[in-house]
Amino acid sequence: MTMRRHKPPGLAASLLLRGSGLLPFTTVRGVSYAFRRPARRRWLPLLVIFALLLVAPALAHAQASSAQSPRWTHDDSPPAAPRGLSGTREGSGVRLRWTANSETDLAGYTVYRALSPSGPFAAVNPRLAGTDEYLDTTVPAGAGAAWYQVSASDASGNEGGRSDLYGLSLEGGAETWSVEGAFPNPSRAGAAVHVLAVIPNGPPELARVDVLDSGGRRVRRIELGTLAPGHHEVMWDGKNDAGREVAPGVYRGWLVGGGTRAVVRLLRVP
Repeated sequence: MTMRRHKPPGLAASLLLRGSGLLPFTTVRGVSYAFRRPARRRWLPLLVIFALLLVAPALAHAQASSAQSPRWTHDDSPPAAPRGLSGTREGSGVRLRWTANSETDLAGYTVYRALSPSGPFAAVNPRLAGTDEYLDTTVPAGAGAAWYQVSASDASGNEGGRSDLYGLSLEGGAETWSVEGAFPNPSRAGAAVHVLAVIPNGPPELARVDVLDSGGRRVRRIELGTLAPGHHEVMWDGKNDAGREVAPGVYRGWLVGGGTRAVVRLLRVP
């Protein structure tokens, strides 16, 4: 900053400029000096532009990396319950098979076993089964039958519902078609009934369950398709063929297949 000698303004003008803060000069020992602003630093904008050119690529890279990085979300959707569970005797154990699940994040299956259709069920595999079959070699000696269910788990640890119940006789196999009972029985309106059907040894046969009312009229037909030998659980939801809830009363469930029939009495209460 430099100073040059300047003719002072009149008194009135000096007071006015000083009051407004715009006085461009000062007086030292009666001599007025005007202030001249230093030359503008013309290189400063160039420095800012250069800095921006250096920083911009780094910012763009960070932004692209953020956009490409995966966004992790919590998975709380379990796999579907496995279907088509069946089994065969294999030495002193039971070989179980089922239809593989289609989930892409499937981690494996848990096999549950009980010695009664009503349980209690306990897992028999110490770790998840990685395929759609499992050999149970821990069946208790002397057991007359074993009942199984299978569930699927995904990579997030979500376990889905269990499959339909499947039972297998361990006493040489059944010789005739039969029904071992139903539960719950009696059952209330809105509750499903589980009929326990036994399919004898031999080639697979087409089977069905017909539910008849106390007057012998068929209210529901449940097609079962081809069933392998063993114990099978058949579910009746308490509705007729039209999808309406049946009235309370006495019904009979007929297992039909292989040229024979077996029956179980079913009671529906309000």
